[in-house]
Amino acid sequence: MDLIKSYIVILLIGAVIGGIIGFALCGLLYSEEEIARASLDTIIDEWCKPAYIAPYDKQFSGFTAGKELPDAQPHFFPDTVRSLAKWIEQNYRVPAPVTLAQYALESSWGRNNLNASNYFGHTFQAVKQYMYHPRFVWAREKAMKNGTMTAGDSVCFARYTNIKECFRTHGMYLSLSLRYSKAFERTSPEGFAQELANAGYATDPLYALKLITIMKRYQLYGS
Repeated sequence: MDLIKSYIVILLIGAVIGGIIGFALCGLLYSEEEIARASLDTIIDEWCKPAYIAPYDKQFSGFTAGKELPDAQPHFFPDTVRSLAKWIEQNYRVPAPVTLAQYALESSWGRNNLNASNYFGHTFQAVKQYMYHPRFVWAREKAMKNGTMTAGDSVCFARYTNIKECFRTHGMYLSLSLRYSKAFERTSPEGFAQELANAGYATDPLYALKLITIMKRYQLYGS
C-alpha cells in the first residue's frame, strides 16, 4: 500500500512539474494577449460547433438552397452577411452586431444552415407567417442538455429560398413578435442580446453571454 501511495505522489509531482514547464515554454513563445485570444477562439469554436444532424427526409434530398456562401469559415463574416445585417438594422431596428453574432452562433459561421438557407435556427412554426414562400425541412434541433450542446429531437425548421429571404424574415420576426418587444426597449446591442435570451430565443442559459462575447471578440460594434 505504501508503495502504491509513493507511486501516486511521484506521478502527481511529475504532472505539476510538466505543467509548469509547458506553461513557461508557452509564455516564451507567445504573448499573454495571444494566449488569451487563442483560448477564447477555442471556446467560441466550441460554442459554434454544429450540433444539427443533416436533414433526413428524402423528399428534400435534392434541395440545393443554402449554397450561397461556399467559402464560409470560422471567424469570418462575408460582405453579403454584413450588408444584410446592416439592412436589418435600418429596416427592423435589430442591431447589426447582434445579427452577426447570432449568425455565427446559430449556423457555425455559415457552415451549417440545414441546406435550407436557415442561418438563425428558425423553426417553421415560429416564422411561417413572415415568410414569402412558407416551406420547411425536418432536422434534429440543437439543444442544451446538462451543460452540453447536443442534437435533440426532430424539428420542423424553416426552409428559405436564399440567404436574403432568411435575413429579412429574421428581422421581421424579431420586430413584430410581442415575445421580443422588450429587446427593442434596450439601447445597446448587449441589452438587446440579453432580452432575446430572457424571452427564450434559445435553450442555452449562456446564450446572451455567448452573443456578447462574439460581438466583443470580433469587434462587431462598427458593423
